[in-house]
Amino acid sequence: PLRPVLRWEPYRVVCSYGARLEGAYLLNYIGGNLDTFTVSRTASAAVLGQYTRAYALIFQPLGNYLAQALISVLFSTLSRIQQDLARLRRAYLTVLSLGNLVLFPICAGIAVAAQELVEVVLGPQWGLAVGLVPWFALAGGCNVASQLIQLLADARAELNRSLAVQSAYILVLALLVLIALPFRSHGVWVIAAAVAAAETLRYVGYL
Repeated sequence: PLRPVLRWEPYRVVCSYGARLEGAYLLNYIGGNLDTFTVSRTASAAVLGQYTRAYALIFQPLGNYLAQALISVLFSTLSRIQQDLARLRRAYLTVLSLGNLVLFPICAGIAVAAQELVEVVLGPQWGLAVGLVPWFALAGGCNVASQLIQLLADARAELNRSLAVQSAYILVLALLVLIALPFRSHGVWVIAAAVAAAETLRYVGYL
């Protein structure tokens, strides 16, 4: 029927879901930029450039391409079977297992071949980025795996859990960055290490 629904309840459900979903992704956006903001305030423009290029080298293909492609395909499928918990559990565990089986070996290979990867993609003048790539490889793998788990919360509209994990992630990341700041004289890799630790803990939290 084309007649608009005049009851408030359906709109309340949709607005509640949308607000919580946007809240979770807003927290994700804040967490994804907190480290870059910190580096921009505490290091030179050259160091910031090296940091952001190393970050993009890992997170662009893993987060923006691989994760988004999987999420686009899986969301409608998981939503369709969200009430059949046994089937949903089997399907999701299969997807997560296969995804991790492919994802983390790739990240390990990226970490091992950091120097060659930076020289081929960015060029030899980006030497500082080599020390950041292994940390971002770990962070990127955990980030993609966390997005796959967050997808399940989105599909089942269990967004309060997702908001709780995302809020805890922001707090943990901020704390780890503050702990790393006194050691920044050793290199900006300490910030990257804080990001990797926070992403790992977020992945554990989602699990």
